[in-house]
Amino acid sequence: MVLDITEAKKYPSRSYSFDFKFTPQEMVLNNPLAKFVGNARFKGSYIFSGGKVYVKGDITYSMKYPCDRCLKKINYKDTIPFEEVFYEFSDDKSDYTYNGNLLDLAKPADDYLILNMPLGMVCDKQCKGICPQCGKNLNQGSCDCQEQEISRNPFSKLLGGKF
Repeated sequence: MVLDITEAKKYPSRSYSFDFKFTPQEMVLNNPLAKFVGNARFKGSYIFSGGKVYVKGDITYSMKYPCDRCLKKINYKDTIPFEEVFYEFSDDKSDYTYNGNLLDLAKPADDYLILNMPLGMVCDKQCKGICPQCGKNLNQGSCDCQEQEISRNPFSKLLGGKF
């Protein structure tokens, strides 16, 4: 995902568009059971002005993400707004830079995916999850472990208490 900004440097303040399809790196996912589905799309525009390149666009991606309670796969699609300034030189390590007439969008795209990844998801607000003892999906019915679990709970006396 490299932009050639040669023409933009010749005609500053003129807007140029781009549209990339790319395969997101699995390493940006915050859950080892999550997987990207298909390609992501990075679409936007850029302007060269005053030695800086201003990039604005959207990153759209799809993935399968496990429910945090029952592990059911959830289809998830998101569009992330992207807006950054790229500098030819910068001493600040948090700034994005370009090299000569080439501007690589791969690292910033990965950064935006990481920063906007959902922290957790549930398949349904009423999801009951799985039994921590036997692993049965409690959305599909109860198990025999539940009664035993409550009686071994050190806080079970508090369950019926008045506060």
